Amino acid sequence: MAKVKIYTQDGCGDCKKVKEFFKENDVEFEEIDIQDGIEFLESTKANFLPVTRFEDEWVEGADIEMIKEKLS
Repeated sequence: MAKVKIYTQDGCGDCKKVKEFFKENDVEFEEIDIQDGIEFLESTKANFLPVTRFEDEWVEGADIEMIKEKLS
């Protein structure tokens, strides 16, 4: 399985939801604060956090079904 990066912000409920999903399903991930990943986020033109990155693809928000699809 590819390493997953998740761009988050403190106090973000959807960010917490996705991180909990990863932990419950033993998905290895790297958490990146939006301030440290701002260049990537600006390139995606994302409107919602978190942004979950799978190599060259990403998912905005807490769309667990889409995340599951990208993991398979």
